[in-house]
This record gives sequence, C-alpha cells and structure tokens, in this order.
Amino acid sequence: MTQCSKLESYKKHMAAAGVSKFAAFPPLWRIFWRIGIRIPPPVFLGFLSNTMIFGGFFGFFFASCNWLLRNFGVFDGSGASAPWLALIAGVPFGLAMAYEQYTLAKKHNVGSWDEFPGARERT
Repeated sequence: MTQCSKLESYKKHMAAAGVSKFAAFPPLWRIFWRIGIRIPPPVFLGFLSNTMIFGGFFGFFFASCNWLLRNFGVFDGSGASAPWLALIAGVPFGLAMAYEQYTLAKKHNVGSWDEFPGARERT
C-alpha cells in the first residue's frame, strides 16, 4: 500500500475509535507530510522518538521566539539563555506529548506501521 492509502486507513480507524483529528494527526506531522517527509503517525513511533521530535521542535521554536522578544526589548537578559530555555521548555513538552501518543497507541491497539492495514508498503 502507498503512504497516502495507509494514512487514509489510519484516519478512518482513528475516527471510528472516536479519536479527534488533532490528536491522531498532530500539526507537526501534517507539516512533515505536506513537505514530503514520509514519517509514520506518532502513535507508531517509539517513546524516545516522539520525545525528541516533539520536544526538539517545541524547544527550538520556544527559544527562538524568546530570543526575538529579547532582541526587541520585550524581555531583559542575554540571548545566551536561549539553549537553556529550549531544554527547560522542550523536555517536559516532549515527554508529555510522547506519553500522550504512547497511551493513545496502547488504548487503540494500533500495532506497527508496516503491518497497519494488513499489507506491506511497496517502495
């Protein structure tokens, strides 16, 4: 099956289970798919992978926004604290999102991405 047909099958499966579209298809993953990055939905990834992806992107954008606001004089302090802010914000967010995806996967018993609709994807 192709990536698109697998995603449609996943969409139908999660909708039938009563999972919201926002939880089943996080905005970051929709961006990935739109720009052509073929990555499985987050419920099919491991806890560490989800933590790194969610936490990394959130930490980067949080620190970037903070750095910009400091440069415009909204906050006091140096821009050297941006890496620490990325860690302080990114790690808890990444852990929380990874836990949410882990519990979603366990609750709805989605299995693995390679075998999700029952047939292997041809590349």
